[in-house]
Amino acid sequence: MKNFRPIFENDWCGIESFLKEVLSPVFGEYEQGYDVLTNEPEVREKAKNANITEIRHAATFDFFGSDLKVFDITVGDNKKLENNKVGIQTLVRQYINQFEGALIIFHHQNVKNQEWRFSFIEKRINAKDSTSAKRYTYILGRHLPARTISERFAYLEAHKDVLTLKDLTDAFSVESLTKEFFGQLFTWYSDWACKVCKFPSDKCIAANADLTTEKNEINLIRLITRIMFVWFIKQKNLIPTWIFNKNELAEILADADLSSDKKGNYYNAVLQNLFFGALNKKIEERAFAEASKAGVANEQYGIKTYFRDANEGSFFKCSPKEMVKKFLDVPFLNGGLFECLDWDEPTKNNTSHKVHYVDGFSRDKDRRAFVPNILFWSEDEKQPGLITILSRYNFTVEESTPSDVQVALDPELLGKVFENLLGTYNPETRESARKESGSFYTPREIVSYMVNSSIKAYLQEKVPDVNEENLERLTNDNKADDSEIKLTEEQINKIRSALFEIKIIDPACGSGAFPMGILNKLVEIHVLLDKLSACTKSEHNLYIKKGQSVNYNPDESLKINAEYLGNQEFKLCVNGEENTIYNSQDLALHVKEIINRHNKKLGKNTIANLFSQGRIDDGKSFNSIKTKTDIHQIVDEDSKDIIWQYRSYNVKNKFRQYRNEEKQALSINTAEEDNDFEYAKYLYSLKTRIIQDSIFGVDIQPIAVQISKLRFFISLICEQPKIENHPEENYGYNPLPNLETKFVAANTLIGKAKEEEILSFAKIDEITKKLGEIRKVHFSAKTAQEKKENREQDEKLRKELSKLLEEEQVYSPEDAKQLAAWNPYDQSAPASSFFDAEWMFGVKDGFDVVIGNPPYVQLQGDGGKLAKIYENQKFAAFAKTGDIYCLFYEKGFNLLNTKGLLCFITSNKWMRAGYGEKLRDFFAKNVNPILLVDFAGVKVFDSATVDTNIMLFEKAKNSGKTKSCIATSLTKDGLSNLSDFVQHNSRACDFATSDSWVILSPIEQSIKRKIEAVGVPLKDWDISINYGIKTGFNDAFIVSGAKRDEILANCKTDEEREKTAELIRPILRGRDIKRYEYNFADLYLINTHNGVKDKNIPRINIKDYPAIKKHLDEYWDKISTRADKGDTPYNLRNCTYMDEFNKPKIIWGNLNLSATYTLAPAGMMINAPATMIVPASESLLCILNSKLADYYIRNLGVTRNGGYFEYKPMFIEQLPVPQNIDENLFKELSKKELDNEKEIDRKVYELYGLTKDEILFVEMM
Repeated sequence: MKNFRPIFENDWCGIESFLKEVLSPVFGEYEQGYDVLTNEPEVREKAKNANITEIRHAATFDFFGSDLKVFDITVGDNKKLENNKVGIQTLVRQYINQFEGALIIFHHQNVKNQEWRFSFIEKRINAKDSTSAKRYTYILGRHLPARTISERFAYLEAHKDVLTLKDLTDAFSVESLTKEFFGQLFTWYSDWACKVCKFPSDKCIAANADLTTEKNEINLIRLITRIMFVWFIKQKNLIPTWIFNKNELAEILADADLSSDKKGNYYNAVLQNLFFGALNKKIEERAFAEASKAGVANEQYGIKTYFRDANEGSFFKCSPKEMVKKFLDVPFLNGGLFECLDWDEPTKNNTSHKVHYVDGFSRDKDRRAFVPNILFWSEDEKQPGLITILSRYNFTVEESTPSDVQVALDPELLGKVFENLLGTYNPETRESARKESGSFYTPREIVSYMVNSSIKAYLQEKVPDVNEENLERLTNDNKADDSEIKLTEEQINKIRSALFEIKIIDPACGSGAFPMGILNKLVEIHVLLDKLSACTKSEHNLYIKKGQSVNYNPDESLKINAEYLGNQEFKLCVNGEENTIYNSQDLALHVKEIINRHNKKLGKNTIANLFSQGRIDDGKSFNSIKTKTDIHQIVDEDSKDIIWQYRSYNVKNKFRQYRNEEKQALSINTAEEDNDFEYAKYLYSLKTRIIQDSIFGVDIQPIAVQISKLRFFISLICEQPKIENHPEENYGYNPLPNLETKFVAANTLIGKAKEEEILSFAKIDEITKKLGEIRKVHFSAKTAQEKKENREQDEKLRKELSKLLEEEQVYSPEDAKQLAAWNPYDQSAPASSFFDAEWMFGVKDGFDVVIGNPPYVQLQGDGGKLAKIYENQKFAAFAKTGDIYCLFYEKGFNLLNTKGLLCFITSNKWMRAGYGEKLRDFFAKNVNPILLVDFAGVKVFDSATVDTNIMLFEKAKNSGKTKSCIATSLTKDGLSNLSDFVQHNSRACDFATSDSWVILSPIEQSIKRKIEAVGVPLKDWDISINYGIKTGFNDAFIVSGAKRDEILANCKTDEEREKTAELIRPILRGRDIKRYEYNFADLYLINTHNGVKDKNIPRINIKDYPAIKKHLDEYWDKISTRADKGDTPYNLRNCTYMDEFNKPKIIWGNLNLSATYTLAPAGMMINAPATMIVPASESLLCILNSKLADYYIRNLGVTRNGGYFEYKPMFIEQLPVPQNIDENLFKELSKKELDNEKEIDRKVYELYGLTKDEILFVEMM
């Protein structure tokens, strides 16, 4: 196969070479392109706004009969490529309709040592407009790994004769990249690391050294979490190169044997010191802990923010002072992620200390965690080390969006890593079973849709004077043009205030997909509101008239004047010369060149900055402008056209700009003047405010909570540009907040019931207020001492408050003690056994939004363990046969304030299943279902086969107008257009009862009404509907005719033979049952029933049937251990309707493509899950086999792949059938003949009164 790495791991080679060396070997011959799109005035103007100098159509390939275009896009050298993502994306969307797909290369004019990007743009199937384009991008260049794209293009080249569109899509697939990465990480973790590492045991306290492998799962997941965070921020140049460079480490470590499986000094000397002594300690305070002398602890003993060296001999070749300098380039980040979990237990009067070791960060080798060097550095292809694995992939701190995907590993990967690692570790059960946890990672498209829908619904309630169309545009991801949003300044302020007041909780937050989606969306809307506000405030705009000028005169040697000519053009005069006309963008660039040529400082008052960065002159020409922050737009006063717009607020499509504008390292001087730096501060402040006031998360998995916090940390880090060479400024980085009181590990479903509700009690209110204030201070605490003091005050107040609540009998004494014992700051503690929003988050009046993807776990699984836990928690929706997500719906409802909103994605079984009846009843009586999207048949989760739905409801009276949509025709690739799909395919449904919730169109609703008006549900008839016989082991109890004859032949007497023959009954399986007939397969049931006590039918005594016993004894090992058995292993399980088999019956198989009912004679048995109705009726048989009845029944459940439907009794019993049918109506028609079938259908349609259109609709289904 061709080796593409020399091209991809290098500077951009030029379009001719790329076509020849990369694309032509894969796609064959091509037609040369000659068009330069930027020669068109409209395109040129928009390209300049995105800093694009040229867009060239380079070639066209014929790919499956469609044109695959190749575009060569050159970007200006003064910006990094990622700075142009928004502008490029907008431009691409405008022209995507011109071609079905495209390959696009983005590069600088000067390509040396510069990154370049290679994108595949796919136009979505069934797309209606350009917003459905999706871009997949590789970042390439001289120093970037390109193994993935090289291998994928080698595959394409090797299979070029049989290529499909899927092959091309797979070559740009980030999903397969993620799976590949996790496969390697999982093997490293499970097959290697868990077996060789050792961490402190619970007994490792002070002098009692004890290392063990017992807690390797959780300790290694924590290690992976920390090192992946470091690897992500390495992309921001926040980690010195020597940390991950073998050659540099050889110059630093005293023993640099990094391939050793006996030594663990890399983890102890480098990573632990990085984690706990650098990232968690202010730069100016960093130092090494001194060794204790003569066994006496020094004042640094137990403080885990000092660097650690080894007592037995230094880890390092250099001095401690020099090592501190080695870590100088690492900013202080805080945040709790790198807080060492070893903890100090002071004795009475603080005279001595006992350190409890968890992370094993110690000078003493017997207390240090042991992670062998080879585990990080092995280069063995079959067993690579962790750093070797990480080095193979591109990482990015930018989280992709549904429409713009970077083929690299982004922070969302952490969620997928969590989802899969959870499959090997469950802290609650100590078992390797992700299925038990019910955790399924939610795709970003689903998260985005649910977040947008929830916020839109919230704003509809809070700001009712803003119409739905504007709110849709404000919250939707696919905004083609923000100018379509029309809001007054008053409306903007109302929306902004409402968003600052919102409180949102994810009660099963997992790895933080929904909290992150909420944060990004709220920031996006706030920034967009700022932009819209700038457009509405005339005092924030610069209205310029023809003839007005802007001047820049730093001294006598340089005088610049720009006169506005109208039509967005200026005439530039420099020192009285060069009367050249420029548009605003070109003017800014040209003025910069002039200033640089004259060696003048490009300060805040230049013409260049006026147009490119929002800065203005000293006010001589425009007296109304006071400061640089007053101006947001320059607008032509006559035409009202926007000449220039404050670029930091230039939000196209969605908020991505600043995140995508990763800044080069700044000097401290330029940072002070750089408006983007100020904007970064604004974004950091905005995000921390939203996190502190609005976002909350709970999960029963402590490690999930850690990963949620980690993703928030990365989000906060990625917004901030680095100020190089200024450690005293922490390189421009704000220390991360402490999120311990924002995300907690707890059992959401178990609360603490108040014995008595106190309306007001001064002392309780006072302590509660103080507790909230301390947690607010702790959120921003930066030093270990600050945090320690805050936590001590927090603990003291918790105990005081708990005592008061007990004394006032608000809580029971035991509950009050548990409340006081809950410590939000103990990261090594197991999940709390309870959750209380007021106690843990200070939220007393409920949340505005509850959102998430709760776990899917059957309550009756594992011997009914979960059912036993929750059956006494007073859940109205509890059913022992149900699923835990049903309880989350009800718990979510209880967490809401009045008019609050809940939005969940869960299994859709509650809509139709019997166990969902109580939940449906709860919904019908207590909530207003706003939105219901049923993904019947669409596989939303990669790791789950369950069908799902999205439910959005309001805590309000049911209006009977649920916007409902079945997404069966939606492909998984179409999820990013879910909003449009729902808009075009929804209908209003009235879900007012506990009956199955089925989404129907108007004509379907009309048919349903007619059927239900004429008939009575079969469950209300005087009939029985029951499953067939369940043996527990068919091989023993269902025998062939030959085996029956053999058993009878073994009988010793005629009497035994006669009663044995009576016991062995003919039986039909589901596959034997056909429409109006059955095929007897010569099979028989050994009916050793267990008796029916209520009917005085004794169980079969096997001693009376020696020949049968002899036969069954051959299967003793199986029948004795089966679950479905009677009083003895020889007996069948209890069956209270055993005598029903002795009557004529209607029978049918469980899984069929269409209705397949027939009559069976008395004495014929059937094998479950085949089902029967007793007594039998030919009229009822004909109705059941009719198209109309089958249509109604199939609407109650979900059709499986291949068109199969499960004809469960719970669906059949809901069919309304007229009770007083004339038996002559269908006489002689219950025979399998085509004419008979047509006549039956005609009579059934007539019976229910369907119109011609309704009949045609049913016939077409």
